Amino acid sequence: MTNKIILILLLPLMLLNACKKDAGSLKTVMGYGYDILKTNKGRKAKTGDHAYFNIVTMAGDSVLEDTHIYPFTPTLRLEAKPPREIAAIVDMLNEMSIGDSVVLHVPIDSLPFASIEFQSYKEIKHLINLIDLKSDAEFEKDMESRNAIIHALADSLQGLDSMQRARLSGIIRDYNAKKLDAQLKTTDKGVKYIILQEGTGLMPESGDMIEVNYTGALGNELVFDSSFPRGQPYVYRINTGQVIKGWDDGLSNFKEGTEAILFIPSAMGYGATGSSPNIPPDSELIFYVNLYKVRKM
Repeated sequence: MTNKIILILLLPLMLLNACKKDAGSLKTVMGYGYDILKTNKGRKAKTGDHAYFNIVTMAGDSVLEDTHIYPFTPTLRLEAKPPREIAAIVDMLNEMSIGDSVVLHVPIDSLPFASIEFQSYKEIKHLINLIDLKSDAEFEKDMESRNAIIHALADSLQGLDSMQRARLSGIIRDYNAKKLDAQLKTTDKGVKYIILQEGTGLMPESGDMIEVNYTGALGNELVFDSSFPRGQPYVYRINTGQVIKGWDDGLSNFKEGTEAILFIPSAMGYGATGSSPNIPPDSELIFYVNLYKVRKM
């Protein structure tokens, strides 16, 4: 069992312990409360370091973000005066040594851009694990390596993007000519789809994190967006209102690994307003989608 899986399994217990009466009794320099989950004798952070860390952010029982799913470990430079929106996290990282894990308690009223849906919560909790610390020179070298990987992947996906665009155009022409009517399936909410290749993996449930490769087009075959040139799938939490309704409705029917075409009516897309500049009002949206990964949360 990997350390990552162990961490996910132990997360509820860790956060339960961090919610005891004396939770947050330790304080950072700026006064944020925190609890130590694990200490290590690694090098201690200092101003100017580039911190490599994973973070799980929670409001109540809801996981808002989990960086373990990202292709690269997040980094932050530990500035003496960081921007307000990341000040609490930088303040906490400055207290940590490589290998440490903590729960940081951040009051909602201290967040500059807290959305209305979180105003009912007293605080946001960040489970932070400091993985490494690098100097400016080490960080620049690491970024060069990362960029080389990203560019190589993007180059390989450019050809795949062209292939999917051509494939999607052919399907749209057949769809407009009513040649696909016998193959179409329709959800209760009116989203139509055709499965090109059915996957064998997990079915997503509400709140699961999913990764989707996609190409989106209009009925005139004009492509308005694609994940392929970016070199990585789009990641989001399904059925939580993060995307258009048609995506949630359609992708909920597919197993991990499925390739399909979604035909999303305007009411389940961008509606009467459209999405400037590429999606006119009242547009049906057509997507090639590959449900690349389902991560149970």
